[in-house]
Amino acid sequence: MTAIQFRPQSHFGFPRPSAPKFTARAARILPTAALVTTAAATYYCTYILLQQQYKSTVTQHNQALQSLKELGDRETKASIDQDEKTMRETLWWTAF
Repeated sequence: MTAIQFRPQSHFGFPRPSAPKFTARAARILPTAALVTTAAATYYCTYILLQQQYKSTVTQHNQALQSLKELGDRETKASIDQDEKTMRETLWWTAF
């Protein structure tokens, strides 16, 4: 009896090229790289948005304080009756 040998052989008779090592390495690194990139992008976007919001809020606050200071300075320079003062404050709060 003859023994049957199961050996993978190329159909065309030349050796099969091995897969590049870079492909296997990239397949192992890809999930980690994706997580790190996503985390970095999320942190960066959140930081930038919060920084812009903070700057905008500080600017509005400073403008409001300046406006109130100017309103107080005008009151001391010229006497403003109560109705005009109420109207100015109402317009200021509406604009704010």
